[in-house]
Amino acid sequence: MSKKEKNQDGMLEHLASKHADWIRIAKSFTNNTEDAQDLVQEMYIRVYEAGKTKAEISYGDDVNRYFVWTVLFNMHKTDWRHSQSSKTIQTTPIIEEADGVPVTDYTNDQEIAFEVVMEKIMELTKTWNVQDKQLFELYFMRGKTLRGIASGAGIGLNWVHNSIKDIKERLRAELGEDVQDFFNGEFHLIDEAA
Repeated sequence: MSKKEKNQDGMLEHLASKHADWIRIAKSFTNNTEDAQDLVQEMYIRVYEAGKTKAEISYGDDVNRYFVWTVLFNMHKTDWRHSQSSKTIQTTPIIEEADGVPVTDYTNDQEIAFEVVMEKIMELTKTWNVQDKQLFELYFMRGKTLRGIASGAGIGLNWVHNSIKDIKERLRAELGEDVQDFFNGEFHLIDEAA
């Protein structure tokens, strides 16, 4: 077993433990189950080839849902761009270069930008009340459904829905530009966390 393989031991199994969630996320981009399955399979390959370890793709004991969402989103965006300019997607390179910035290679600028945005999000949530912090953790980081949160906590679904909506609006108001810059690949526009 090579050093790379040893460092990645258990990473794919950990990542695949939420396979159904990744299919749902991919389907929200593709609107097609078969395309979503292909996108998720390609995501496994790319994350493995990028040399990610179990610790790097985790948030606590769980898979970092935001990391996976970002990988899937960027892969779909890259595939869509290529399908618009050419019908031969098979010739799409593994790493697309857009103005010299890698879109799907999770190294250098993109990884730094991702860490900065996540650090800003975590810093922002520190100022929130306990309930909002718990909702953020359950919904955004652990991928729990609104119904699952409501039934698990014994509270009303409408309350959970409205609270998550408020959290999204706060995140958008505070960090919307940075998140948009990240998804547009304009990593140089993201300011370092304070």
